[in-house]
Order: sequence, then C-alpha cells, then structure tokens
Amino acid sequence: MSTIRGNESFQANVEYSTVAHLYLGKKAHIGMQILLFFALQSVNVSSIVISNQVSRGHFDDMFDGSI
Repeated sequence: MSTIRGNESFQANVEYSTVAHLYLGKKAHIGMQILLFFALQSVNVSSIVISNQVSRGHFDDMFDGSI
C-alpha cells in the first residue's frame, strides 16, 4: 500500500479493494468487494447469534429457566 503514489507514509485513505483494482484489474476489484460484503455479513450474523444467546441467558436467570 505504501507503493501507491501519494501514500508513501500511509497518509492517504487507500482501501484493499482499491489496491486490488490498481494492481490486479477490475475483476479482482469486484471480487474483493464481494468478499468484503460476505465478511461483513458474517460478522453481522454472528453478532446477532451472540446477542441472542446472551439475552436468552439473562431471561433464564431472571425467570429461573421457566422460559
């Protein structure tokens, strides 16, 4: 990322998909965007599952496991 013009000291905001576009072409850029989308969606799903498990544990504690 430091070899990109204007970003020698990492002062610019350059994303990985932009680097893929500059060095590998448009198809790699689109592929990186798709991979990023799936990675962010997997984090969202896992966060929902974890918060559901925590909430379920709190309800079990509050109502002595009768739910």
